[in-house]
Amino acid sequence: MNDKDKIEQEKYLIAKAKVDKIKKFYKHLTAYIVVCSIITINGMIHNYQDSGEIKLENGTIWFFWGIGIFVHWLKVFGQDYILGKSWEKDKIKELMDKDKF
Repeated sequence: MNDKDKIEQEKYLIAKAKVDKIKKFYKHLTAYIVVCSIITINGMIHNYQDSGEIKLENGTIWFFWGIGIFVHWLKVFGQDYILGKSWEKDKIKELMDKDKF
């Protein structure tokens, strides 16, 4: 195996790991939406049966699990959006320009 093949294999393994992380995130997001929706609908039905009113409850589940989803998103995608390659290049250029005499 030559160097070019090794580089291609390394690129493939990195890309595969990234795809696996993205896939896990989307599964987590799907579970979040499905479970929270079921809990909310169930709560609405029970509230309607008990009081005759439709009330939205269980917002804390949406909120705190949503924070978890956001943290997961940051781990998977945030690095590219917040501190990605373009940011890095721009920052290097900025610092080089700043240090010119």
